[in-house]
Amino acid sequence: MPLQMDLVSIQQFLKADMMRLREFLDWTNARYQSYNQNLTTSVMNTAGISAGDQSIILQFIADLNMINQTTSNLTPSQAHSNVVFNLDNYLGLL
Repeated sequence: MPLQMDLVSIQQFLKADMMRLREFLDWTNARYQSYNQNLTTSVMNTAGISAGDQSIILQFIADLNMINQTTSNLTPSQAHSNVVFNLDNYLGLL
């Protein structure tokens, strides 16, 4: 959908996209923290998850962590905080 280039439309699109990005970053951080702390190999073994499926699950957890890390060159928690801080600042402009 093409953007309309008037001030109100630009502000609405930016705000919606910034909020969506912040929600996504919050989600990736929360899910990574939860899975990393609670979905251990021992738990998966007890649940009867095969070794092959465990590898896929562990890779997904690592991918969530990489998303957190690649938002900046800092540790995941700092990267998340920095991007959310920036989004708060951007949203304050609108």
